[in-house]
Amino acid sequence: MKEYDLFLMGSVALECSTSPDHQPDFPLGGPAIYSAFALSSMGRPFGMLTRTSKTLKEKLQVLPLRWEDIFWLEDTNTCMLENHYLTEDRERIQVCLTNRCSPLELGSVPSGIGVKTYLFSGIVLGDFETAMLRYLSKSGKIAVDMKGFVRVPDRRTGELNYLDWEEKNQYFPYIDYLKVGITEAEVLTGSSNPALALERMAKWGAREILLTSSHGFYLRQEGQITEVPLDDLGSVGRIGRGETAFGAYLAARCEGRSPQESLAYAVAAAELKTQKAGPLRCERGQLDELARQHDMAQSQE
Repeated sequence: MKEYDLFLMGSVALECSTSPDHQPDFPLGGPAIYSAFALSSMGRPFGMLTRTSKTLKEKLQVLPLRWEDIFWLEDTNTCMLENHYLTEDRERIQVCLTNRCSPLELGSVPSGIGVKTYLFSGIVLGDFETAMLRYLSKSGKIAVDMKGFVRVPDRRTGELNYLDWEEKNQYFPYIDYLKVGITEAEVLTGSSNPALALERMAKWGAREILLTSSHGFYLRQEGQITEVPLDDLGSVGRIGRGETAFGAYLAARCEGRSPQESLAYAVAAAELKTQKAGPLRCERGQLDELARQHDMAQSQE
C-alpha cells in the first residue's frame, strides 16, 4: 500500500493571463498547481488526484512529482482559465472559467493508498462531491482551500463570482485545516474584519484557519489568533499566493512543526512566490532561512 502524508485533489486548467505588462504566467493553473509546487519546494512527497482531457494529460509532466504518484482520470473537456489583471499591482483580477471538467467523486479516490491529510484544492463549487469531506474524514485529516467551495462561474460569461457556501454549517466540522482569502472570508461570514471572520468560522467547526490577504496573514488555532503583517509582497506572482502559502503550511505541519512555525513557512513561501510569475520553485534552504526570520520576529512580539 502506498502511504502519503498529503494527498492533493483538484482540477488542473490551461491558464491564460493578460496583464498591463503582458508578461506570460505559467501555462497551467488552478489552486492545485500552486499547492503542488509549494509541497515540492518544501521537499514533501505527496500524491495527486486530478481529472483532465487527454490533450492536457501530457502537460502534467511539468508537475513536480513522479508520474506514479499522479492518479489521472480522463475527461472529455479541457478546463480553461483566463485571468485579466485590472490594475498594475495585480490585486484586482477578473477570472473567467471558459470550460470545466466533471467533478471528482468519492469513487474517484484510488483504493489501496493510505493518507494522513487530504487536500481539497478545487477551482469552483461543484469540483467535488461534497460528501467526500465527511467520508474521507474517517481515514485522514481534511484540508480545504475554500476557493473551490465559494466561487461560481457566470453561466453566460464564465466570470467567477463569490457566493456563500450553503452547506458550510454541515461540513465545517470535518475541516482540520482551512485556507480562506479575505474576500472568501467576508462572503462566508458577512464580516470584513479578519478576527471576527476567523472566530465565526471557528465556531462553525474548522480547527486551524489560515486567512490570507495582501496586507497580512492570520492564523486562528486553539482559541488564539496570530497576525503577521506583510509589507514586502511582490505583485508579479500575485496569482496562487494563498494556495502556495497553504501548501507550505500543511507541509510544515506534516513535519510535526507547531502551527506558529508552520505559519512562518507559509509567509516565507508567499514572499518567494510573489517575486516571480508562475508557481513557486525554490530550494528548501531558502524557505528555511526566511521562515526562521519570521518565526524569530513572531517570538519577539
